[in-house]
Amino acid sequence: MQRDPRAFLWDVREAALAIEGFIAGMDADTYAASDLVQAGVERKFEIIGEA
Repeated sequence: MQRDPRAFLWDVREAALAIEGFIAGMDADTYAASDLVQAGVERKFEIIGEA
């Protein structure tokens, strides 16, 4: 059974919103210093790529 294409768009939207939340209020130096945030952002980009 194929997944509804709208579900993929939902996944992309949710991942993008999560990324936005992870980096809210950060500058590039703060982002670069946080391995945890970088890992979270990278994972969400993987989800976007899979969708």
